[in-house]
Amino acid sequence: MELFASSFRQSESQVLKTIAERMVFVPTSKEGIGQALNEFSVHMRERLFMEVIIEDYYTNRDGSTNLYVTQESLLADFSAFVLIRDAPFKNKIDKCMMAFHTGGLIDKWKDMVMDVVRREGRQRRRLLGNVDDEDSANVKIKPLSMVHMQGPFLLYVLCAIVSTAAFLGEVTQGPFLRKKRYGSE
Repeated sequence: MELFASSFRQSESQVLKTIAERMVFVPTSKEGIGQALNEFSVHMRERLFMEVIIEDYYTNRDGSTNLYVTQESLLADFSAFVLIRDAPFKNKIDKCMMAFHTGGLIDKWKDMVMDVVRREGRQRRRLLGNVDDEDSANVKIKPLSMVHMQGPFLLYVLCAIVSTAAFLGEVTQGPFLRKKRYGSE
């Protein structure tokens, strides 16, 4: 990450320079995520790695979490292959990587990995289900009552009245307008 900070400092973008000034390096991702939870800061790491860590360590038994991974990355990509200079197979690797991206295979593989991680996380939380969590014990889901449904019900009644009035208006005025249009025959 020090490489990114030095690149940000040398950038012409004021936003990236500001980010570089505010960066604080932490020894582990768990410590960085802990700071994000407790000190209202952010932690930057590879996207898939962050999603796996959050699913493994920071997801409640009900599947909810207090953390959010942004939809877009700050940098285009963190990973690449390292090859020897003038490698004869470089063009083939480039074509394969392009085919993987354009075919959506990278996203498919990421989704498959996250499905496995989520499944294992649910199984682990189920096994630990007999241990009481203070947070999950205090959170109770309230069922909807008539007070909650009052607004949609009133809207339904209002729309039914208006549509009935429109229908009756068309039915009663239809013969009158037809006579007027075609003359009195």
